[in-house]
Amino acid sequence: MNNVNHVMRYALHRGLIATNNLAEIQREFDKPRVKGMNTIEPDKLTEFLAKFYQAQDDGRFSLLSFYTVMLADKTDLFTLEERCS
Repeated sequence: MNNVNHVMRYALHRGLIATNNLAEIQREFDKPRVKGMNTIEPDKLTEFLAKFYQAQDDGRFSLLSFYTVMLADKTDLFTLEERCS
């Protein structure tokens, strides 16, 4: 929405339009809510770590690939708990 407003301001300053009708449009929309990172509940952590190290010992993945997935911003992937089971 901000980019559209920038274009409208540009057109206004260049005399291409008489008014910027989108100047206050951002007030019409709710601000996006920031979500924190998903976490594993403390009571499930022991089970998760056991499955994690078992999957590593089975040669299904390396620590490098694990950290690559963990550091990537991919919210549509399965949770690690589901991948390791």
